[in-house]
Amino acid sequence: MNNIEEKYRLLARELTGELNSKERDDLEQELNQDEVLGRKHHSLKVFWHKFFPQVKQHSRDRILTSTMKQIIGVQDIKRPKMAVWYSAVAILVVALGVSLAWSFLSTGSTELIQYVANAGEVKKVVLPDGTKVDLNAGSTLVIQEGFSTDKRQVILMGEGYFDVVKDVKKPFEISTSHLKVKVLGTRFDLKAYANENQITAVLDEGKIQLDGDFNQQQPVYLSPGHEAVFDKQTRELKVQKQQQSQSEEWRNGRLVFYNHTMTEIARILERRFDTKIIILNDEVKNYRFSGDFSEAQLFEILGYLSAARPFSFETSGEYILISN
Repeated sequence: MNNIEEKYRLLARELTGELNSKERDDLEQELNQDEVLGRKHHSLKVFWHKFFPQVKQHSRDRILTSTMKQIIGVQDIKRPKMAVWYSAVAILVVALGVSLAWSFLSTGSTELIQYVANAGEVKKVVLPDGTKVDLNAGSTLVIQEGFSTDKRQVILMGEGYFDVVKDVKKPFEISTSHLKVKVLGTRFDLKAYANENQITAVLDEGKIQLDGDFNQQQPVYLSPGHEAVFDKQTRELKVQKQQQSQSEEWRNGRLVFYNHTMTEIARILERRFDTKIIILNDEVKNYRFSGDFSEAQLFEILGYLSAARPFSFETSGEYILISN
């Protein structure tokens, strides 16, 4: 099981008591094979049972579990019902980890408001404080009701371009799976998809502070024209001159590649065309391409790319298989 979202889904379902026998066997197998996942599993269970006692069985009926399609993938929603909130909290805890989830939930609000950009769309959101956010395809933004009253805290799973309203007394904080971004008033792009190995922040205006589990012991500050790239596997955070701004393109619905690997392109195409792509060969994964494909459809794009660097592609059920 290589899909991190599926692992998260199983962990969340276990926390809420929803695993069936097959899922329980699958999760047990994953825990035996993945030492890191096993350690995370233990800390999650301890945290969950201490702070979130089990609800009654009938309250868990029809609990929200399909949300892992987007980590918390539902349409714009505001649901105060305990069962839905309980399940959403489970997913937040699994996706973000104990410390980040608890810092977000410790304000005491039991109502989560979620904004989702579905596959193939860019969603424009205006938050209660006036902050504007463009969400890229396959992204979710979560806030709590009344978030602008005391603290301005949000959770991002995916990619968003933020134009934050300045408020010195209420810093704006964004939590992702591995990094927390703190700002006063600024414009920047933050990319933190669960199924990608890197989290990237690109600053256009203002100043942002980055905190998290990375190699530096102190917070890192980003200035305009620079980008921070965090590697989830090595825990390294690198700050460098901005190579090429791409946020304006995706915000306007354009599809442009700048020396992207085939792996990166596959993830982008999945979100744009709501499909699943599997690359069978490591050589093909490392192919690189550049070009503007804004007007092309999925199989046109694959045809153009395969003409530039030879590979074959075919459909198999809901998947597109790519090989050399």
